[in-house]
Amino acid sequence: MTTQKERVGGTDAVPIFKMQETTRDGELTKYVVGDTGVAFDSLEGAQAAANDLGTLNG
Repeated sequence: MTTQKERVGGTDAVPIFKMQETTRDGELTKYVVGDTGVAFDSLEGAQAAANDLGTLNG
């Protein structure tokens, strides 16, 4: 299994990372919001969560 992590959006306070895991069964892509550990299947879902976190923190 291999894992790749790439920043794809968000802010400095709440970044969004694209995580790609490759296993023998195929590839899985998820979007993780900051260091919360919360993952989404779509970038749009991660962006909405990041916006909510930014509003709460700001």
